[in-house]
Amino acid sequence: MLPVWFDAGYRWSDQFYTGAYFQWAALFVSDEVCPKKLFTCSADDLRFGLNVHWHFKRLIEHGDWAGAFDPWVGLGTGYESALTHVETLLGAKSQETNHGFEYANVQLGGDYVGGSFHVGAFATLAIAEYVRRAHTTPSGTEGFVIPDPAVHFWFFLGVRGQYDL
Repeated sequence: MLPVWFDAGYRWSDQFYTGAYFQWAALFVSDEVCPKKLFTCSADDLRFGLNVHWHFKRLIEHGDWAGAFDPWVGLGTGYESALTHVETLLGAKSQETNHGFEYANVQLGGDYVGGSFHVGAFATLAIAEYVRRAHTTPSGTEGFVIPDPAVHFWFFLGVRGQYDL
């Protein structure tokens, strides 16, 4: 997964932020899932939800290295949708969408602060479960509840932009 994450929210104080997040990510499809000799595949993932951050720059601001660096930890919850496109060598196309709730995501990051706009790196561990699936082929679309959904985890590193209102 190669994510791009955007936050928009309100900074209640130097330490506390609440807001919403949106993430789009290109997914890398393995040859085990999509043999390149038979198919062309692409996939992407969308996540969105609410989160809170605790910024602890105040605890380290007495150090000379702190400057415009603002470290934080966060907790969020939301919704996730993963979309996979498959095309055969003969041109037949299908699409599968899995979606469900993201129960929690734990975030750790640090931002470079330039006024109200922040840019930084982050790491996230997300716990989610796809509960519904839709499959689209040339003959139509069929959707159903996944009978035995399994919890899955995402761990990723990313770059995010944030604008404090």
